[in-house]
Amino acid sequence: MVSKIYDQTLEILNQCYQNQQPIKDSQENASKELFELIQSHPEQENDIRMAILHFYNQRGLAAFVHLEKSHLQIITRIKNRNNNIYIQRIIEFLKSRKELLESYKQQTATSESFDELFTFVDTQLNLQEESTKREMIKTALRIVCGIQARDALFFKDGTIKLFKFDYEVVKINNEIRKISQNSHINVLSNEDRKTIEKCLNGVDLESLIVQNTLSILEKDIDLSHIDNFTFNKNFSFFAIQKIRIYLEGLPLSHIDSIAKGIYCMLLVKKFEWIMFEIVAKELLELCAKGNENATRFIEFYNGGSIQIGNRIYKKPIITDNNGNPWTIHLIKECLRNKMNVEFDIEQSQKRSDEIDERLEFVATQIKQDSASKEELIQKVSYHQGLQETKSKALRVLTDQKTSSSSSIKDLTEEVNQIILTKSQLLDEIDHISKNLSLLNNEQIRLLDEQTYLKEQINYALKKNKSKFLQYDLLSRALADAILNAKDII
Repeated sequence: MVSKIYDQTLEILNQCYQNQQPIKDSQENASKELFELIQSHPEQENDIRMAILHFYNQRGLAAFVHLEKSHLQIITRIKNRNNNIYIQRIIEFLKSRKELLESYKQQTATSESFDELFTFVDTQLNLQEESTKREMIKTALRIVCGIQARDALFFKDGTIKLFKFDYEVVKINNEIRKISQNSHINVLSNEDRKTIEKCLNGVDLESLIVQNTLSILEKDIDLSHIDNFTFNKNFSFFAIQKIRIYLEGLPLSHIDSIAKGIYCMLLVKKFEWIMFEIVAKELLELCAKGNENATRFIEFYNGGSIQIGNRIYKKPIITDNNGNPWTIHLIKECLRNKMNVEFDIEQSQKRSDEIDERLEFVATQIKQDSASKEELIQKVSYHQGLQETKSKALRVLTDQKTSSSSSIKDLTEEVNQIILTKSQLLDEIDHISKNLSLLNNEQIRLLDEQTYLKEQINYALKKNKSKFLQYDLLSRALADAILNAKDII
């Protein structure tokens, strides 16, 4: 049977995201309700997790579910950069503002017009990074207005803040290098720290860190080519840089620039576990696809010694929380097992999504045909009454000796025409009834197939739960190894 808790999880998520409240609020409400659900059904935690992953996957997002004693944290990242919930929300907003949309299409929009769009994105969508906001807006505009993917029209004529970072980035980079060189003497005052934290109050820092990390792996560091030493040298720099740039958009001009840099460095250190787990999963994904560089990167963590200059470093071993070491052979086996299971589940999920679309169409068609049938039945009823009235009048007319043959003929033709029209209406009702029967049969068949697919997915998840748990242990173990070797430069 399909897991009721799986369906209940999806129902909670759908309800939280149904209305047009800010995505952050939807996610927070969902997290609270799902945490309570897990507390009530701890033995079905895996089913709840899988439902969460599938829900966000259908909306173009990958989800990272982190369960703590007091709360459930759902961190999302954009998986489908061409079709996701952010793009859809922006499209809906644009379509609801016809004049605004027309000004975009005609390329007559002013900076004030774009300010309205930016305000919507800032208040309704949970996007922390400016580059991601711009990308989502550009994609939505391209879809709605036919603007090319790399069209600079919007950003050229939009708000200035999208262009203000050229000089600032150079300045910030120099500050970060200076702070790194003098890390032993850098001190952040409590006053500055509290001021910055107050300004960041309400910002989802974990989500910001996730988006920054993904941005680094997309634009700054290519894991399919980079070696471990270059990675260690550059990753923390980029992580600090991106948060530092983010702070530039906040009202902190009265805080010393170096102090802001030190705060960013401390913040990166606090969230290293998130960043390196994302890196680990990206490396494992590349390794699963046969990327040789990613494989070499992972094999670096073998417990051996390495000399750099006059120093000798001990490389960490990839060891999970159960104390089990992971060799490259075991890693590849784990990845193969996970990929095979995911492929089967994704195929079933893809077919299930297709059925959902067809069911929606069938339900709409049944509703329309049923309404048409009801309308025709009412017409038949009207013509039946009209026929009886006219037939009675014809009998009276025929019985009257004074009635002319022409009047009898005219009324007879009128009765015959009513009978013909009624017959045609009945034929239409019969045709619609047959079509409704076919649609109802198709609906039953699709629902049965959908139930079967959900059972298959649920069975596959339960049967292969250990494989997913092994992958989680592996990704955490690799993240720990990367973290423990970060100073090997």
